[in-house]
Amino acid sequence: AHERRFIALPDARGPFSHLRIDVFPDGGVSRFRAWGHRASTGESVS
Repeated sequence: AHERRFIALPDARGPFSHLRIDVFPDGGVSRFRAWGHRASTGESVS
């Protein structure tokens, strides 16, 4: 099915270094997009 799914992150504090998506054997991912901005060099990434 062609669907757009928007997921809000609860308590999004500080920068992130990774995104994780789980793909189950009976399906797949045709397109994946993530929006954000690059953290400045002074910010710590955990």
